[in-house]
Amino acid sequence: MTGCSHQNCWDKRHLKDLHWIRNMKCNRAEFQDENKCTFIIVDKNKWLQPEMTEIECMAGDVNLFVDDSQRDVAEIEIMIAEPSCRRCGLGREALLTMMNYGITSLGVQKYVAKIGCGNEPSLTLFHKLGFY
Repeated sequence: MTGCSHQNCWDKRHLKDLHWIRNMKCNRAEFQDENKCTFIIVDKNKWLQPEMTEIECMAGDVNLFVDDSQRDVAEIEIMIAEPSCRRCGLGREALLTMMNYGITSLGVQKYVAKIGCGNEPSLTLFHKLGFY
């Protein structure tokens, strides 16, 4: 089906089943507006090399979108733009870190992810994290 998307949901009751990874290096959290939160994902291996610039270390980003009418629900999305950083656990680590931030700092109780039907890697990742 063209143009379809899956809407996957996750809520706080999944928290007990997840192992949080705490060693992710996030460049910084940026608030472009009060309803969006973006973490820039950097490649830790590149980050540790002094000759690498911040731009050269960027791997992608993970975002939360919160609707004013439902502050405890957030849409979450991720993009790993750097091909060498795909399929090595960085996306999982970034999502878990952002979800933890959303729960502990923003009061998020439920996450929604909208993923294109043809994006099998993302669908698999979100299903492994307990989204249904």
